[in-house]
Amino acid sequence: MLIASLAGISFLSGVHAKQPPAADVQQTRLGVLQLENGYPTKATAARLYDELDFQRATQAYLWALPA
Repeated sequence: MLIASLAGISFLSGVHAKQPPAADVQQTRLGVLQLENGYPTKATAARLYDELDFQRATQAYLWALPA
C-alpha cells in the first residue's frame, strides 16, 4: 500500500516512472518527501502511513453516514 501511495503521489506531482528521479527530495501536496536510494526514509514512511490512516478514517465515516 505504501508503494501504491508513493506511485499515486508521484503521478499527481508530475513525476513519471520513465524518468530517473532528479533528486532524493520530492515536493508533494503532503509536503516534502525525502527518499534514500529511491526508498522513503522512516519519517517519510510515517507521514505516508498517517495520510493513509486519515483517508481510511474519512472514507469509513462517509460510508457510515446514512443516505
